[in-house]
Amino acid sequence: MNNSEQYRKECEARQVLKMDYDKRQDYYKGVLSNRKQKGLDELKAEVATQEANQVLKLDYEARQEYYRNIQANIGQDAVETLVSAVKRQRKLLEKGVEIS
Repeated sequence: MNNSEQYRKECEARQVLKMDYDKRQDYYKGVLSNRKQKGLDELKAEVATQEANQVLKLDYEARQEYYRNIQANIGQDAVETLVSAVKRQRKLLEKGVEIS
């Protein structure tokens, strides 16, 4: 078992990704009140990284469907943020950096 802070952050982000939108927003409010803006920003960044990693594993059609669902449920800004995160992760892969 890994007890590092980075591992804890990754696990928390994976749990947040499993939440529906409303529950996730409530969770973020709790993080903001307990860890302040810096803690929330760090969590959101890790969630974006984890989500991008998941999206990169999808084939083209599944990825496009995922983007359409995000747009329908959350909005175009969320899609653009996710696409940016996916592009960052893809560049890391191209440089040989392994992602989980």
